[in-house]
Amino acid sequence: MQASTFPNLSANVDVVVVGSGIAGLTAAVVARALGRRVLLLEKTAQVGGTSATSGGAAWLPGNRHVPAETDPEAPMTYLAHLVGERMDAAQVRAWLEGGIEAVDFLEQHSSVRFRLYGGADYRTDVPGAGIKGRTVYPEPFDDRQLGKAYKLIKNPLPAITVFHGMQTDSRDLAQLSAALQSPGAFLYSARRLFKHYSDLLLYGRSTRRQRGNALIGMLLKSALDSGVDLRVNAPFIRLIQDAGRVSGVVFEENGVRQEVRAGAVVLASGGFSGDPVMRAAHTAYAAEHIGLPPESNVGDGLRRAMDVGGRMAQGNVSDYCRAPVSVLRRKNGEVVKHPHFRLDRCKPGAIVVDAHGRRFVNEACSYHDFVMAMHAAGAVPAYLIGDQRFLRKYGIGLVRPFPFPYRSFVREGYLVQAPTLAALAEKLGIDAAGLQASVERLNGYARTGVDLEFRKGADIYSRGDGDPAHGPNPCLGEIAQGPFYAVRLYPGDSSTTCGLVTDTHARVLDADNAPIPGLYACGVDMNNPSLGTHPAAGCNLGPAIAFAYRAARHIVDSAGTPSAASQNAKPARAKSEWTGAGAAATLD
Repeated sequence: MQASTFPNLSANVDVVVVGSGIAGLTAAVVARALGRRVLLLEKTAQVGGTSATSGGAAWLPGNRHVPAETDPEAPMTYLAHLVGERMDAAQVRAWLEGGIEAVDFLEQHSSVRFRLYGGADYRTDVPGAGIKGRTVYPEPFDDRQLGKAYKLIKNPLPAITVFHGMQTDSRDLAQLSAALQSPGAFLYSARRLFKHYSDLLLYGRSTRRQRGNALIGMLLKSALDSGVDLRVNAPFIRLIQDAGRVSGVVFEENGVRQEVRAGAVVLASGGFSGDPVMRAAHTAYAAEHIGLPPESNVGDGLRRAMDVGGRMAQGNVSDYCRAPVSVLRRKNGEVVKHPHFRLDRCKPGAIVVDAHGRRFVNEACSYHDFVMAMHAAGAVPAYLIGDQRFLRKYGIGLVRPFPFPYRSFVREGYLVQAPTLAALAEKLGIDAAGLQASVERLNGYARTGVDLEFRKGADIYSRGDGDPAHGPNPCLGEIAQGPFYAVRLYPGDSSTTCGLVTDTHARVLDADNAPIPGLYACGVDMNNPSLGTHPAAGCNLGPAIAFAYRAARHIVDSAGTPSAASQNAKPARAKSEWTGAGAAATLD
């Protein structure tokens, strides 16, 4: 195939990266920092993918931001107990060691800055679990540093912003919630709100990016400043293979197919969450399953890797990072999805039941384990219920706590309201006697502080997501003050975890477990080393960063000293001048 190129695109580069989430951007930034010419392809008009809408947390034990471990082997012990004999110890070791190196490298050679996320691992009943925190997430990022290129960043989910698009992190949420109880929290909240609304007046947006959006912003700045050649609206078509070695890609730009040769290709295209055919093959309740990642994540990288001999992993505990999701369907056709990670169901005064009105899970367990329990109990949908006091204090799903209004959500059918529990059960179509009996038992547990059925609030992790000002158990409260409210919860996911089988360098392996020369995979295009057990916050982005770094290092180390042209390559376009040259995008 005759190559045709646009300005600034050579027919030959050192590395092609497919996908612009945190994994793809990390691989591109590291390879470029090590002197390689890098082409980064993104199929949509904006970068970030699932990562841009994520919490931005990365489980990377041992890095310099997290508390030192008394036992350095504790993270390995923890994962070994969770995953069992199927665990690939070498792969997990590469994750843990690569994560430490990746954090140091990125903070030394890019604009990325991390800080401690904190919080216990999800299974504190398992040997080796971390209590003080093994997870990091990004510092806030001022997107004015990007010039016009700020428009390239995919926006966060509207459901997890407040006050007309203000992004928040855990500190913001804690301070905003306590603004009327603490002078310090009030001053902090006032400063944040003043900055936010000043930004809206001056720039038409909030310039303070947080969580996954901040990390994408930092990586994008690093990529553009260093000369990574970024192409948006440039879907990946196929891999080029010569004598068994992957030696380039074919992609499409402005309706024209392009061919570019490369020493290596890194696949980080975002997994298959948006593909209904693959969903049906990888999860129960596929028809009810609601994916949070972009619908464009349809397994492009996975399929093209299988075309050249790669293979998908089998036998994971779960092929998704799962999360319960509620959905608002507006009359204009807009669909708003809300992930119930931790802000409502973990708080005192919440109960979740099945169609029989019975509890089936510790409401404050991890979001992944929550959906696994939904599957096991056949609770699809499930019903998250609270009373008037609970709604106004903590909110439910898309409904924010006082002083935010909530009646529009009732009118739109998202929030179901009734004067009594029996009337609420009738509206939901569930068993009224079962619901009333479940609430009566839970109210008794709230008074004693001990949940005899599901131990809500008995473990360190769930207590951390409760209300520390509430006693005797921060996760248990009575449900008694009508009217009563409910939202329907459906099984969903924040990403896939089943991907290509790779080695410790992120090289894609064939049916004989031999590396396919020149082909790498990271992010959720690579099978998660935890095999879908979901051990802690950030157990998707953690290996994504670690193996993106390891892939780039291996590509560079295998190729030897970079050419003078690669070392001296200048940025194709300055950050303030980036217009997507050669792509169907403009930032004017």
